[in-house]
Amino acid sequence: MITLLKKAALLGVFALLAVMMWAGPASAAENGSIYYLTNGYIYSVDPAANNGGGNPVTNFNGVWDFDISRDGQTLVYNQCGMIAGCGAALYTVPLSDAEYHGSTVWITNLSSSATEIESPQFSPDGETIYFAGKHVLESDTDTYGIYSVPTNGGEATKIPIDSDDTANLSTFDLSRDGSKFAIGAMGGIFTVPVSGGAPTRITNDSCKWAGHPDFSSDDQTIIYTSPVYDNDTC
Repeated sequence: MITLLKKAALLGVFALLAVMMWAGPASAAENGSIYYLTNGYIYSVDPAANNGGGNPVTNFNGVWDFDISRDGQTLVYNQCGMIAGCGAALYTVPLSDAEYHGSTVWITNLSSSATEIESPQFSPDGETIYFAGKHVLESDTDTYGIYSVPTNGGEATKIPIDSDDTANLSTFDLSRDGSKFAIGAMGGIFTVPVSGGAPTRITNDSCKWAGHPDFSSDDQTIIYTSPVYDNDTC
């Protein structure tokens, strides 16, 4: 999954295909570098170098999802393990010091029974982190929702999205202008304002699942995944 790729960065994408074939999420920052995840570690690459090689950014393992602030200064991430699963925590660390484990983003109203927090994304100004989670607040049911929390910590707020149980809120994308989310669901991709409300259908994929949406740098295009089944009759 490649998010927020700048047009200049696209020149180096083909050179990265071999490196990123088994990689996880990726992000591009205003500093021009592309950051990608593989085997629980984050690497960076300069697309202008066109050499297909990456430089290690983190020296700790277990990173599952991450994002880079638009100014290229700060990393936010969550961690998951093969046995323990994803924890209910987010961490931030300066990119210049990312060889060390980051600081916890303290959510002051986090439920004692919160089970998962993942897919963190910075707002354009870097002051807010949006994330997906289960039972983040005491009043929540044990289903995924999208939340926001100040980057320096504080109370989490659940985004009131009028979606049914076919929506997959665990993987979403924030538009470059920060005005809306793209979410996947059974039958297609939807968008919804960051303030919440009723989603608007963007694609019609019949009965198939759509997921992992990503906005282009100008917010005019969304790329996403959709499975292809052999002899699929829905």
